[in-house]
Amino acid sequence: MNVIAAIEPVPENNTGEGGSTEQGRELSVEAASYEAGFAELRGQVPEGWRIINVRRDAY
Repeated sequence: MNVIAAIEPVPENNTGEGGSTEQGRELSVEAASYEAGFAELRGQVPEGWRIINVRRDAY
């Protein structure tokens, strides 16, 4: 299964607005299960970024 995470930079303030002008992006991994894929994705999120959505593609 393919597990995909949408990530974005963490805002510098608590409003959730402003901060970095960098756009969000997606990371994806092939894994035997959603749990394994999610754990692997968490390890790939750069410092200062956060996961905002996770989905799976079981094709």
